[in-house]
Amino acid sequence: MYNTNNPVEPNGSSDPRDLGDNAQVLDLLLNSSQIEVVGRTGKKLKGIAALQEIITSLDLGSFTFADTAAGLAGTSSGQYFRVPQSSGYTSFIYYVNNNGAANEVSRTMSSNSFKDVLNDGFYFTDSEGFNFAAIKMGERGPTLSGLSELGLKDVRLVTKQGSLLSFFDAEGFEVDFTVLLSQMAEMDSLNPHKVSIRNPDKDDFQIKDNEGFVLSLEKLNKVSDEKVQAANDAIASLKEGGSTSAIVAMQMELAAQSAMQDNFTPYDPPVARLKKGLNIVIIFGQSLGVGAQSYTAVTRSASTLGNLMLGRSPRGQHSEMTSDVNFDALGGNVYYPLVECRQSNDGAIITDASNAGSGEFFGETMLSGFLESIKRLHNRDAGVSNDDTVVLAGSCVGAAGSSIEKLSKGASENYYNRYLTCLAGHMEAAKAAGYTDVQVAGIMYIQGENNAWSDTADYQSKLLTLKGNLQADAMDATGQKDKPGFFLYQIGGTYQPDTMTLTSGAPMAYMNIVKEHSDVFFVGNEFGYPNIGAHMYANSYRWFASRAAKVAFNTLKGIRHKEFRPFDAAYVNGSVLVSFMVPSPPLTTKDYYVLNAATQRTDHGITLSDANGSLIGDDLTVSLYSPCVLKVTPKRALSGAISLSVGDKSHDGCNSIADSDDQLSRFTWQYYGDAGQREEENIAALINQPYPLFNRSANYYLNVRTL
Repeated sequence: MYNTNNPVEPNGSSDPRDLGDNAQVLDLLLNSSQIEVVGRTGKKLKGIAALQEIITSLDLGSFTFADTAAGLAGTSSGQYFRVPQSSGYTSFIYYVNNNGAANEVSRTMSSNSFKDVLNDGFYFTDSEGFNFAAIKMGERGPTLSGLSELGLKDVRLVTKQGSLLSFFDAEGFEVDFTVLLSQMAEMDSLNPHKVSIRNPDKDDFQIKDNEGFVLSLEKLNKVSDEKVQAANDAIASLKEGGSTSAIVAMQMELAAQSAMQDNFTPYDPPVARLKKGLNIVIIFGQSLGVGAQSYTAVTRSASTLGNLMLGRSPRGQHSEMTSDVNFDALGGNVYYPLVECRQSNDGAIITDASNAGSGEFFGETMLSGFLESIKRLHNRDAGVSNDDTVVLAGSCVGAAGSSIEKLSKGASENYYNRYLTCLAGHMEAAKAAGYTDVQVAGIMYIQGENNAWSDTADYQSKLLTLKGNLQADAMDATGQKDKPGFFLYQIGGTYQPDTMTLTSGAPMAYMNIVKEHSDVFFVGNEFGYPNIGAHMYANSYRWFASRAAKVAFNTLKGIRHKEFRPFDAAYVNGSVLVSFMVPSPPLTTKDYYVLNAATQRTDHGITLSDANGSLIGDDLTVSLYSPCVLKVTPKRALSGAISLSVGDKSHDGCNSIADSDDQLSRFTWQYYGDAGQREEENIAALINQPYPLFNRSANYYLNVRTL
């Protein structure tokens, strides 16, 4: 032979030498006694002699025996024989004589099995009796089940030329049965530990490997039952031993965590989202909303993030309760880079750095802390140094010392018109600046001090009406479809009502609205920061606004941010357990400020009341019981109706209950000592330190369950 090694593919060799080699190979295959012949490419080919040997070994008449012993005696090694079966679904079992041992090769089905296929179906079963597929008669002929992992549905069985059997699904996808059989034959290589599944009896289900390890469902159930019983016994033992409080605390902890499990997760609130174009934010309210008694500006450089204000001040010209009902942007309805400034009570901008003058000067507002922090958070989220496609603009609107009645739409004082003219001014400035995609993204409502002692339900009703008008008029001004988000703070400090109940004062009205309305968001309590008594210092306005911006940004981004407040309280075994909805567990304590003095009370701002009076201070021992639960132990037993309040008047309208959020603001506490800045802002522990942005619990009132 020439053995040229010419390739066969793609069209065969045309070399005459290969033709000669093929002729020799074909002659050997047909006429020689060789079992195998090597072709011109080196492939081993079975000859006619091999085929004749197989046919001889399958001579059914000569090689059918009554049993395997007779079959082995009547054949030589390598020959095949069969043994008939008298019952079941098998007619014959075929064996090969392997040096005197009968190795089963295959089985043929009996006529009874075909009858049962029509009735019950034909099942593919492994050696342990586990059925992994079945052929059943369907309305359109034989169908195959059990191959869903191959992506086949509504499988039909058909025969066609060139294939023993094929599977077709409803979409025409085909699997050749011969190919599938070859793949199934290789499954042992994918199962090196020979894991088998057994059903030894109707009450158990077992998985077994080749080392004898057995996983029994019956045993697992038994172990599970034993563990449940052990847990029940432990609970019973705790109760008998006087440890019911441990069980109650565990239940309260789980309930509080469950209430917060979707906090900081994506969701779609029914309010505007931050978007490309111009996003307007309005701060509306009374004196704190316009920066009263801040005296100086600590944000003295214009925004480098592209944030804007209407006119040359975050405020308009009119922020007092005067007869002026227009916003009147200083410098006209034109956008300027956002920066804080000093203004006298009549609205004039103070440009000199002297401390001269008298009266309630307006300085830093919340606007820079709010907008600058939101934009920084947005830039970080977008992964850019500054996203100039998203622009924030804002104004502070209101009337210092005003009640909600006077600020409401339709009131005779008409202070609401300052809001309307501010909106109109923004639209005029936006058009002049070339902005075509404009929305009011949010409204932060800063009012309640004048209504601190109002009936809760009455104030709540008036605030909801005002909220609806503020949102609707913003939507009318811009033509936007989404309502602006409504951001609420909570009054405190010197404005905290003398007593806290579910129905006294504005503080609980805020919390009720936040709980009941999905377009309202709690941004934190106003006091707890260094303050002048009735208002905040310049740094404190910016600090509060930086913390509020965390919540506002999450809302504008579509991230859920739930309020931090007490959740449940129970009196058990001589102590009150109180759980909290904690944004960043575990609970901890942080100083709050009374004027400019850091304060920490041993009761952390908690008051317990019962039929015999109220307990605070040394009459209470407060400790952290679990990440979301505090334990409050009074010095005497409690009786009658029990209530718990956090941050009432006896605690300066604040509390020291905080979460573990360790975020820090990019702003730092600044003391310049000029331009009207109060000497009391010279707090050594704070100077040049970033504002901490932990969350503080809302002031709150709860009825306590008795167990």
